[in-house]
Amino acid sequence: MFLSTDDIVALHSQVSELYRAIVHQERVLAELQRLGEPTALAEKFLARLQAQLAERQVHLDSLTNSAANENI
Repeated sequence: MFLSTDDIVALHSQVSELYRAIVHQERVLAELQRLGEPTALAEKFLARLQAQLAERQVHLDSLTNSAANENI
């Protein structure tokens, strides 16, 4: 499998964007909790972001491992 630099950069960018979104969502959730507002939707959205991040990281790891194995 040929791994292009653009693929790696794109995945790193997605991972970075998801990290930022998670931090933002955690702040929103904390503010809702502080105000005593319902948090079910915010928690669900945060869980979805965390799942997406985990998927992207697994994909990035598999691409990186494949590239490393090809270079051996």
